[in-house]
Amino acid sequence: MDISKVSGNMPLGVYKIRQQEVQNEEKRYEQPRFTRENLNDAVEMLNAAAKTVNNRIAFSVDEKTDRIVMRVLDANNNEVIREIPPKEVIRLAAQIREMIGMFIDESR
Repeated sequence: MDISKVSGNMPLGVYKIRQQEVQNEEKRYEQPRFTRENLNDAVEMLNAAAKTVNNRIAFSVDEKTDRIVMRVLDANNNEVIREIPPKEVIRLAAQIREMIGMFIDESR
């Protein structure tokens, strides 16, 4: 008699497949998606593409958060018209990262 349907237990084959899926998902999050070098390469490519379309857009990588930032510039005086994400959001992300670092002591 197959009691897996009654007790809620999974058949062994399904359990092993799900366990492997969970392990693969964990490995995916262990490795960083982008390295600093990859981000810089992406920024260079975006800046090159922006120059061909519109020279009033600039991309960079924020040093504290490693996030790509887009700036819309005034073509006449290079003054920043808009920054995406805004400076406040970048500052908040950096503070959150700092606070998480205080709770997680990686030196142990």
